[in-house]
Amino acid sequence: GLRYEKTDVESISLQSVPEQIIWLSDNDFRIQLGSGTDALSEKHSYEALLPNIDLSVNLTDDLKARFSYSMTLARPAYNQMYTATSIGAPSRPTYLGGQGSGSRGNAALDPLESNNFDLSLEYYYGESSMVSVGYYRKDVDNFVGTQQVSQSLFGLQDPTSGQAGTVSGDAIAELEARGIEVTERNYFTMTALLSNPDAFPGGADDFEEGQAFADDVFANYSVGPVAGDPNMLFEVTQPVNNQSARISGYELAWQHFFGESGFGYQANFTIVDGDIGYDVGADPAVDQFALEGLSDSANIVLIYEKDGLSARVAYNWRDSFLSEVNRGVSSVRNPLFIDEYEQVDVNVSYEFSEDLTVSMDIINLTEEGQRQYGRSYNNTFFIQELDRRYVLNARYTF
Repeated sequence: GLRYEKTDVESISLQSVPEQIIWLSDNDFRIQLGSGTDALSEKHSYEALLPNIDLSVNLTDDLKARFSYSMTLARPAYNQMYTATSIGAPSRPTYLGGQGSGSRGNAALDPLESNNFDLSLEYYYGESSMVSVGYYRKDVDNFVGTQQVSQSLFGLQDPTSGQAGTVSGDAIAELEARGIEVTERNYFTMTALLSNPDAFPGGADDFEEGQAFADDVFANYSVGPVAGDPNMLFEVTQPVNNQSARISGYELAWQHFFGESGFGYQANFTIVDGDIGYDVGADPAVDQFALEGLSDSANIVLIYEKDGLSARVAYNWRDSFLSEVNRGVSSVRNPLFIDEYEQVDVNVSYEFSEDLTVSMDIINLTEEGQRQYGRSYNNTFFIQELDRRYVLNARYTF
């Protein structure tokens, strides 16, 4: 088959617009919002031609081969396409290395595109009994990563640039001329004096070193942007399509019933491999891209089906896997792993008549818990003890 899709995207966000950044004290800032709001809009569109091919060949009466190829799409999450921009003030004056921050979505994101290949061989050796082996591969483009760009936002000016010809630049010159160390405290205090000539007619000559004088200035004065101040630069983080990856693996399955006895079993084992894993030894201050949620898994089900009675005991196992990347505050980005987990469930049901069926489920029979950890196995983040659960159901058809 062949399917054509065209998608139009329009993202509209209503946002309060920042007017200016106020320098309140040595390393304290306030972003002052305007009284109004602006509607920010961004549009995008994309097209895709999605083929799908399925082939099934009976090699013998008992042996069947299957092949399939398809191309599929997975659209970005809504929260990745918001057009609103959030900003954060710098943690210190930009002249001393401070950096404003920002984040926003990206309505121009393209969908994930996956080319999927599946190949399997199935052998039916008895009534309701079979064994199969399969191979699968997914080549995925347009994974969403992050991009950081240094840019001005909303025309906000920087009262802490220290640029020559600005008030803060004059403050730097006065401190250096007097041999006074340019610390956050001294820098703000001198800039506040020069910004308030009515309160400090002596200008730089009114400057006093020491915390007491600085605290008095902190409490009574602030520094806002003035004509000539350059625009503040923000490190803006935005989602972008910038990653590709391959996922492949094998699937093994076996189902067997013992004649007319009603007894049987099912067993499945899935092996998963991705070409991009998480490097726990990498710099924790740098974002990483890695494939999440990939792990081997297996299950075995013991079955009894006869004369209206159905009973199943299922053992499920999943190996440890990466659940989250770049978790944490902006300066430290850590992974989150889910420890391997196994669970035994029991289901028993009886069909009293064509209309009435009663069933009982025991979930997590052995009361297995769950555990999450970080960069090392010993870096435990979360442990949860889980109890056994019982569920009783009755279904009656009128």
